[in-house]
Amino acid sequence: VGEGFQAECLGVPPGARAVRVGGEPVEGSTEKLVSRIKSAKEAGDKHLVLSLILPPARAMDVCEGIAAAFEVDLSRPLGIHFDKRCCAELISPGSQASELAVPAGARVLLLDGRPAPGTTEELVKKVGALKKAAVKTMRLTFLLPPEAQPEEAQPEGAQPEEITAAPPEASVG
Repeated sequence: VGEGFQAECLGVPPGARAVRVGGEPVEGSTEKLVSRIKSAKEAGDKHLVLSLILPPARAMDVCEGIAAAFEVDLSRPLGIHFDKRCCAELISPGSQASELAVPAGARVLLLDGRPAPGTTEELVKKVGALKKAAVKTMRLTFLLPPEAQPEEAQPEGAQPEEITAAPPEASVG
């Protein structure tokens, strides 16, 4: 992920691997990835769905794991106590987060497909603004801790994470 490239702006971490573009497999082939993105641009596509495998978090990060997205009802309390860096320290029993099976140790990565704020204070402000704007639901994507990673599937209630982006103007970074 190069500095200033669209992938960086979308919050794609270094080491992420593209496995599908627009539903077509591209894993292991940079040429296929670049070709598919260029074809989409030439066809006039305004958005393109990229399926990524995220790398483990860097050693300095508290939470490591795979990404899982959850649809959250903003009319109900979420029931997560976060640390300062948006990492879930405690999931309240019987809460919406508990019902969705969000595990302790999960860190907020994306908010409605866009990079989440880096601090819990900023995250609370963003969610508050969504509620004030009468938004009913939002999609929260968490980086799951290793102990919460399922062997074959994501936790019940989770959806595979895909990032939608406009085709880049020049090159892929």
